[in-house]
Formats: sequence, structure tokens, C-alpha cells
Amino acid sequence: MPPELSLILTAYDEEEALPRSLPPIIEALRKLPNPWEMILVNNGSEDTTRAVMENFSNKHSGLRIVDVSANRGYGYGVRQGLKTASGRFTAYAPADGQFDPAVLAPMLVMMRENRSDFMIASRVNRHDGASRKIISLFFNLLMQTLYGLRVNDLNGEPKMFTRETGRELDPESDGSFLDTELALKAHAKGLRIHEIPMASPARQGGRSKVRFSWTFIFLKNILLYRLTGRSSDRA
Repeated sequence: MPPELSLILTAYDEEEALPRSLPPIIEALRKLPNPWEMILVNNGSEDTTRAVMENFSNKHSGLRIVDVSANRGYGYGVRQGLKTASGRFTAYAPADGQFDPAVLAPMLVMMRENRSDFMIASRVNRHDGASRKIISLFFNLLMQTLYGLRVNDLNGEPKMFTRETGRELDPESDGSFLDTELALKAHAKGLRIHEIPMASPARQGGRSKVRFSWTFIFLKNILLYRLTGRSSDRA
């Protein structure tokens, strides 16, 4: 029986985070009423991330690994996972544990009942610092101004949509602009976009790959997308 949900989790040098982040996610998936699969994307890691993934996949059914030989960015890793997803619905997020897996169940309910086409888990009680919160608020307001896209947390994850919607949106971004690209395409196509509030736990180990310099790259991509319909967020 094919899975109802394909959950794609990307990891780049997350050997410290995975032993803490994966168990509660697996537990939440096991509580779902229908079959699921977890696609672990080893996104060009140079540490023992692959070995940690293998350990979990050997112990738990429903887990499989997709390898990316060299890191080309978060979006590229997600896109490789999307290519192999077989579930009716697809969700994706980083594997660092900064989302509450309990949010998957209510997101699935809305998707099953056809009450949404594109769902975003909107973070509350974030633990990623004041500067990140301020930058996020600025970009969310900018998206509302430039595109009329009214969401509170554009980069909130997991995001969830049907497999057919994922193919229709056809993401191209290799980096962190992936979230924005998908949401803008969904908005342009008139898809129903909904947010669901979610507690945002602290990172479960390791260090964030986000750099302050990405703020300027992100701003450039937003403006470039406004002018041309495409970003420079490609390898």
C-alpha cells in the first residue's frame, strides 16, 4: 500500500542533532492512521551523518536514505527528496529538530479534507534569536507588500502539499529561497495557502548553517523574482 505521507528531512553535517531529533518524529509518524515514509536526505555531509541515518533506517521500517554527493544548498537537497517521494501528500523540513512533529497530524487532516492546497507550519515561541525574528518579520512584510502574499511565517516548516501540487510548482531553487519560490508559485496559481501554529523547539545539537550574509542574498532574490519571475538561487 503506498504511503499517504512522504516526509522529507534534509541533513547537512547533523551527526549531533539526528540522534535527538529523529526519535520524536518517528514516534509522531507511527501515531498517524495511514502508511507513511520518511526520506532522509544526506545533503553532502562530511561528518558521520550518513552512518547515523543508516543506524535509524536499519532499526525502523519506513525510512530510506537519499544521498547527495556534494552540498549544493538546502533547496537542492529537498528537490532530490521530492523526486523520490511516493506519498499522496508531501512534507519537508530540516532534520535538526526545530519543528514539533505533532503538527503533522492536523496538517494532514486539512489536506485530507481538501481544506487547503499548500500548508505552512507557522513558528511560535521561536528559539533562534532576536535578530532572526526581526529579519523574518521584515521579509514577511516585504512579501505582503510586493506580492500580496499574506503569511506570518514564510519560512516556517514543515510545508505540506499534494504530490501533484509539488510537480506543478516545479521548484528550481538550490538554496534557502526554495520556501519563498514555492509559496509565490502557489499564490500565483491561486492555490489555497494556510498556516497552522506550531511550537518551535530549539535546535537539537550541532550548529545552524544560516549566515547573516544570506539576508542580502535573500533580498536580492526577492527583488529579482519580482522583476524576472526567477531568482539567482541556483548552483
